Amino acid sequence: MRIPDLRNPPSMQSALNLLEERTHAGTWTLNWITGELWWSNGTYRIYGLTPGAYTPTVETAVQYFTEESRPLLEAALAEATGSGKDYALHLKLRRADGQVIEVMAAGRPVLRDGLVQSVSGVIFDVDAIEQERKSQQTAEERFRTLTWNSPDGLVLTDAQTRILLVNPSFCTALGYREQDLLEQTTVDLTHAEDRPISAKYRSLLWRGELDRCVHQKRYRKRDGSYVWMEVALTLIRDGQGEPMHYLAQCRDITAQRQYEAELFEAKELAQVTLASIADGVIRTDLNGTITYCNEAAARMIDAPIEKILDRPFSFAIALCDASGNPLHGDPLEHTLQSGQLSRIPAFTRVRTTSGDLRPITDSISPLRNARGEIIGAVFVFQDASESVSFTEKLHFQATHDFLTGLPNRSAAEQMIQSLLEEPESENRQHFLFFMDLDHFKVVNDTSGHAAGDLLVKHLAQLVRSVIRTTDFFARFGGDEFVLILRNANYEAAHRSAERLLEAIAGYTFPYQQHRHQMTASIGVTQITGGPGSLDRLLTEADSACYLAKDQGRNRFRFYSSRDPKLSLIQQDLNWAHKIRTAIHEEQFELFHQQINTADGTLLGVECLLRLRDGEHHHIFPDAFIPAAERMGLLKHIDRWVAQRAAQLLTQSLSDSSLAAEIGSYLSINLSSGTLADSEFAFWLLELLDAHPGICSKLRIEITETERISWTREEIGFVDRLRAQGVLVMLDDFGMGYNSFDVLKKVRFDGIKLDRQVVRDLGSDPVDRALAVASAAIARSMGLQLVAEGVETQDDLAALLELGIHHFQGYMFHRPKPFASELMQPEPLPPSPPGFWN
Repeated sequence: MRIPDLRNPPSMQSALNLLEERTHAGTWTLNWITGELWWSNGTYRIYGLTPGAYTPTVETAVQYFTEESRPLLEAALAEATGSGKDYALHLKLRRADGQVIEVMAAGRPVLRDGLVQSVSGVIFDVDAIEQERKSQQTAEERFRTLTWNSPDGLVLTDAQTRILLVNPSFCTALGYREQDLLEQTTVDLTHAEDRPISAKYRSLLWRGELDRCVHQKRYRKRDGSYVWMEVALTLIRDGQGEPMHYLAQCRDITAQRQYEAELFEAKELAQVTLASIADGVIRTDLNGTITYCNEAAARMIDAPIEKILDRPFSFAIALCDASGNPLHGDPLEHTLQSGQLSRIPAFTRVRTTSGDLRPITDSISPLRNARGEIIGAVFVFQDASESVSFTEKLHFQATHDFLTGLPNRSAAEQMIQSLLEEPESENRQHFLFFMDLDHFKVVNDTSGHAAGDLLVKHLAQLVRSVIRTTDFFARFGGDEFVLILRNANYEAAHRSAERLLEAIAGYTFPYQQHRHQMTASIGVTQITGGPGSLDRLLTEADSACYLAKDQGRNRFRFYSSRDPKLSLIQQDLNWAHKIRTAIHEEQFELFHQQINTADGTLLGVECLLRLRDGEHHHIFPDAFIPAAERMGLLKHIDRWVAQRAAQLLTQSLSDSSLAAEIGSYLSINLSSGTLADSEFAFWLLELLDAHPGICSKLRIEITETERISWTREEIGFVDRLRAQGVLVMLDDFGMGYNSFDVLKKVRFDGIKLDRQVVRDLGSDPVDRALAVASAAIARSMGLQLVAEGVETQDDLAALLELGIHHFQGYMFHRPKPFASELMQPEPLPPSPPGFWN
């Protein structure tokens, strides 16, 4: 009795072969009556044997297992045939090629009238399964990394166009938060006039008439306006060919659309042409002679069908690597001899009759007759020219700046790293230039961002015309550039910096009615190894550039670790990086300190900012606020504080424990510089509108210690805040240039007596006079008066004597975090241009 023939007709055998190949499994049956053992093709493959080339027996099959596994298997077989018990074991198998692999072997006896007739089982290649799982995981991780870091917008939707995944570039282009987009479909975002063409392309992809399509369409931004994008749309199918997802790569072409109409038409035509080409199919007999070739294959090989038929496969089809070298080994011969599928290396080339190398993806599968005998092979291949081009384009975009075509920051960092890894024996010197255009913002403000982009392109061309061909020039972002001088000494670096400054200073940028005279500031450092070399070198060059700007612009400075000014700048730059990171990664935290009456009754709290440095350590504002002010980051900190305070107050409306912790009001500090920022003023008023019900519980303390005068706009902003119910307090009263005079110009709701005045109240007659005058003014103007820094009973008694009844200080409460945790923080608005520079 031949079990395979009885149980597996050809169609079932083919299905079994496919299933075993996909699952890395094999099946077997042991006829216990006759002792005959049958293996499926999958079992032969796991043993490392050619299917049908070997007649297995129980004894020889068991011998392939290692000495440790063999007794376990023998015992399990004995128990199965003796008592009819199933078994499943993890064992070690030594394949025919000597490789030891882990397998899972399972068997089940088949009984008739209580007697074992046969045992059927399955064996799984555990190592192959695990390797496939890891490969899939690695591919998924690479896909997510590529998606997340892509400069183009990427959108993944389901078959109904519901958005499942978007990357930051797409969110930024449309001005949406990610969670807002995940609630929509791409149809919702598409301009009504563009929806029919989008639907048409989706339909073509769905029916398989196109593999990929590129078209231009308008997406609706969050503010209601529309942005033109070039969309490359692909339909992703599962293993059975069923549609699963649409993947769209979106590039903003709003500014360039009018210049790219002809190019777009050419690309569209090329995409349609490539997408209409079907798979090539070539069939051979057992000797490797071609017996069939379809038209698609003939087109890709660039030869008439009659010139291909009846020729040996190796003569008609020349498979090469990317350099044109013949592939190692003959994949067709391997398939015909082994009976196994042969997968050609990715993007193998096929040489056409004209000598061209066409990238293809392909496989060669064996053909079998009804008896399972190999009768030939089928070679199926697709034109991968588009995929190769797309991959090369993605690589170029990942390492180059879209506007100028220069290498980007990532490429520059790779170049610096490669120079740091040079063998010391080469004894070559290299220098890093960090160049920043002076007053670039003026061009954007007066002529628009299109002018700024054009200026950047012109200056990139100018710089490339004056540097050496061996120099590496890259755009770092915005108006910042990096130049790497390879194999140059100090004098050459000095001359190069002078030549750059001279070329830029001699360039006039005309745009419409404006003519802009440009200059630049350059920081230079020598590329040397050491701890944190890459980051250190960038910081050194950046610091030197910052010093050049600080000393008047249109100059260059070499970095020196002995320069105290550069040390201070480096400290500021380090703090600036920490502050930006803290805002972006939620490393700031709000503490609070109570404001009380004399008997300890809670009136409200003041929010105090802390920067988390590790799990249990906090940095006080005195350490980083001066640097933040010098680096222009104070308004970003104030914005973070204001938004988190608004969230706390909104949450307290429904959270009784948080409401009890806050009391009647919550007070935050705003710097006078932030107050003068019209954009911040507009943003804060919008924030209050977005959080109804909090104005009556919010107080804003404005510090005026360094203010000389108040503008009409600033005074109007304070009045608008008060009109909405926000109480505005004058903080650190008594320590400014004109504390009393400002009360005549600006209407406040209260004043806070500075802690230094309170501290010296009993010993300094001037501070006592200030306190007396403050109390008198507060009473006469109907202002609330809060004394800060109350630490002792003597302080309290002296203040009560003056008629002051609201107090803040260690005597009543030490600052601490809020006991009630803030619910999921609202994301901050997108960082403004230049925030990370």
